[in-house]
Amino acid sequence: MSKHIFKQTLNGIEHQIQIGWDKPQRQFYGTILAASEDDTPDGKTYYDDIVWMNIYPPVVYSLEGIIQEITRQGFTIPNQLFENVCEDFYNNTVNRFKYYETDTPKQQEHAPQPPSF
Repeated sequence: MSKHIFKQTLNGIEHQIQIGWDKPQRQFYGTILAASEDDTPDGKTYYDDIVWMNIYPPVVYSLEGIIQEITRQGFTIPNQLFENVCEDFYNNTVNRFKYYETDTPKQQEHAPQPPSF
């Protein structure tokens, strides 16, 4: 699964948006998560509240439809995200994580880290 992630604040609430290619399911996915309002002892922000997922009715499977719905909800898609997700589709990419700054087209890419036990 590839993950293209960016954060934006809408109506005073920080959101994390994920769009990508799911290789095992062979389909695109999109998710909008809102930051949890719960205070956490470690001071970190957690995105626990699901606002929208492309598998919820009405179901959307196309990348264009996913981006259209995210845009309709008021979010701005970062530069190059659409092209990068299309590249993941064409290459059937797995384990690619790309983080986008929403105010600039600058991007950060890194390999996933193994889980620590």
